[in-house]
Amino acid sequence: MRTANIDEPDGRPRNLGGLLATAAGAKSSDHLVIAGGGVELLIDLMHRGFANAVCAYPGHPLVGEDPDVLLIPDAGSPGELANILAGLGRRLHAAGVAVIYDRRLPTRERLATLDRLLAAYGFGALVPVKCAQGHVLKSLKLDTRALVAAA
Repeated sequence: MRTANIDEPDGRPRNLGGLLATAAGAKSSDHLVIAGGGVELLIDLMHRGFANAVCAYPGHPLVGEDPDVLLIPDAGSPGELANILAGLGRRLHAAGVAVIYDRRLPTRERLATLDRLLAAYGFGALVPVKCAQGHVLKSLKLDTRALVAAA
């Protein structure tokens, strides 16, 4: 059930949770994991009808089904992102999607660093998503089993 006034009049998401879920192309039946303590994001997602959304921290056990979508509300440093991808990204379904919000200006160097980091953890190339607030990047998790079988 959606609540009134959670989006702009033109349909753009007003909050970061809606922005990331929209960028991911998430469906209300998808399992979403928010990397870190994104309680505000969790509440926004629940208002949008995402009943299978949880907050999780890298290094802590993730209980339940493997997620379809990994929302990363702060790209942080490459080391912080590596922790998230190693801890939570490995649980993402094959062909799942990771959506990263980056407050920093996405310079070529930073995008190349993030791209290499994602590739090291089994993700495809970064795709910038146009939005008015900050910089949203998404990447699909590659099905490494299919890649190994094809080799």
